[in-house]
Formats: sequence, C-alpha cells, structure tokens
Amino acid sequence: MKKILITLSIVFLFVLAFFYQKNQATKEVKSDEKKLQVSTSFYPLYFFTKEITQDRAEVVNLTKTGAEPHDFEPSPKDILAIEQSQLLIVNGNFFESWLDKFDEEISKQGVKIIKVTENLATIKGLGHHHDEEEHEEEEEEMFDPHVWLDPVLAQSQVELISQELQAVDPDNASFYQANATVLLQQLDDLHQEFTSQLQNCQNQEIITSHAAFAYMAERYGFEQIAIQGLNPDQDPSPAKIAELSNLAKSKQINYIFFETLVSPKIAQTIAQEIGAKTLLFNPLEGLTREEEALGQNYFTIQRTNLQNLSLALNCQP
Repeated sequence: MKKILITLSIVFLFVLAFFYQKNQATKEVKSDEKKLQVSTSFYPLYFFTKEITQDRAEVVNLTKTGAEPHDFEPSPKDILAIEQSQLLIVNGNFFESWLDKFDEEISKQGVKIIKVTENLATIKGLGHHHDEEEHEEEEEEMFDPHVWLDPVLAQSQVELISQELQAVDPDNASFYQANATVLLQQLDDLHQEFTSQLQNCQNQEIITSHAAFAYMAERYGFEQIAIQGLNPDQDPSPAKIAELSNLAKSKQINYIFFETLVSPKIAQTIAQEIGAKTLLFNPLEGLTREEEALGQNYFTIQRTNLQNLSLALNCQP
C-alpha cells in the first residue's frame, strides 16, 4: 500500500509539472500576441522597423531571404500574416506590384497601410508595362522607387515609420523614438562618409545592372548608366548592349556593376567585351543567404557599396 501511495504521488507530481509548463507556454504565447504585429514588404523596411522596435514588436519581412522583391507575390500565408498585423509598411510608388490586388481587402481587416516612399520619390524613370491581352511591352513613365539607397532620404523613411509605430503603440512611444534617434544618427554618419569619400573623383559615370541608384547618384554627384530599367527583369536588346559597350570604351569605364539577387551574365558579357572588370553594387532589395549568415545588414552593405563606388569612380582621398 505504501509503495502504491509513493507511486501515485510521483505520478501526481509529474502531472502537476506538465500542466505548469503548459500554462507557462500559454502565457508566453499570449504575451507575444499582445506585442505589436507589423508586416514589412522587403528588407530595408524590415531592417529600419526592427531597429526601431527591437523586442517590443513582432516584425515580419514578407520577401524572404534570397528572393527578389520585384518578383514577389504573397501566398495565402503571407496575406494571413498581413491581416493579423496592425501595420503593413510598404515602399509604395508601384514597387509592390501585388498591393493593388489586396489593399482593399487588407484595409477592411483594420490593417493600416504605410507607404514610406510616395512623397519622397521625385526622380522619374522608364518602366515597362505588360499588356496581357496584346502581349506587347510598352514603356511608361513612373517615379523611381529606390529611395532607401540615399541615406538622407532613408532618414525621412525612418522618421515616418517611427511616427506611425508611436501612433499605433503609444505605450512604447518613447522607446521607439529613442531607437529611431540612434538610427537617424547612424544614417547621418553614413551620409557624411559618402560625402567625404566621393568628393574628389576623376570619373563621373558608372554602368549598373538596373536603374536603382538615381537618388544616390543625384545626392553624391555621379551618373548611373543602367543596363536594365527600374525592374531588373527587363532584358536589354542586343542594340542596347552594343551601345553600352561603345559608351564604356569611349568614356574609359573600367568596371561594370552587377547585383546579388539577379543574374550577373549581362554585366559580365559587357565587361568581357570591353576588357573591364565587374564589381558588386548592391541595391539592398534583399539579403542573400550568405549575407544573412555573415551578419550583413543595411549599413555594412552600404559601406561596401561606397568602397566599390569609390574604386569605380577613381576617387582620391
């Protein structure tokens, strides 16, 4: 009888321990549910938002590591994640081509959509519009959405994100503001580095994979010549490649820039034809798996961009 009582006591203790652990896990889930839920459309916006919120919010990057945001289409799981968020932070200005299909449905769920670039995009570029009925491509004029690459304009994006976070989560407003202030200073430091290193350069033009660097070029006084348009999936014609090759020769351009998330073949072809080298110029539309594994982020990649840009433009200390 004594042994039976001891056995029952042990079983009882195990049962208590099980339910205690389950209860603690449930509390943790409920605690996470109380956090602000935010969805962001691609890497720079995810990075800025995460730097501001730290552990006070659950932030989702909809465009996964290694994916090209120009090609992104949300899955049902992505739409569910968005609908469970209080904020959806997007670039805007047609960068998220999928948004028009879902914005009304998302808004009906009480999700506030924040477009951080629309009032900042001022440089016009040519994009391609595909007419599905006629299967013909035609050029249309639109504003360049690649604002985040200019550290000064990126500060405006950070300020807007911070304001919206504070408005929807006032209990953590001072925390968000303090972190945003740090981030703004880091962006200003980056701007000063670009200004200093690019102020005395012998060349003024660079050839890039796609037209992502107009804001940076305007800010720091150089010119981008793009192989492809605003969308890196727009393949150039043979005539365009020949034109760029001749231009590179005439201007003695010794480096052709390629990117991480799109094929470097065209850049390599032009480089081989004129005897030039290739260099990485990262538009920061997303991280590769290798970059993520190495702990790379917006600032480390921008500083690598600066080093390569300084080399290509033949800048002097």
